Amino acid sequence: MNKIDKMRIYFKEHQNVSQKEAANELEKQGISMGTIKTYAMRDVRSGRAQKIYLNNEKNEWTLDYSKFYEDADLQDELEEWKKEIQMKLIEQLVQANEKETDSEKIRMNAKTISQLLKEVR
Repeated sequence: MNKIDKMRIYFKEHQNVSQKEAANELEKQGISMGTIKTYAMRDVRSGRAQKIYLNNEKNEWTLDYSKFYEDADLQDELEEWKKEIQMKLIEQLVQANEKETDSEKIRMNAKTISQLLKEVR
């Protein structure tokens, strides 16, 4: 796991922890305060995280990754659904090939099955 992923997971699991508190813990994993600030700035700019100020006077903030992880979970669910559909199509094509006698149709079905199997991986 790389440094940015470690930082993201830390902020996800420790909501409302300040960047200074996070730096104290993440330094044990080789992630400096400067690195945290750099990654945080990138993630906020790209929309992966929301910067939430805990104390404006002390410039203390945290990162909220909830939307990023919700979107990733939804994407995973969508990919799983697509794989299920592709597997059903493969099953239908295999069954059709078992009954088919025309060699050209068998070849086309086999080609389609092969393409779908590559996508399912």
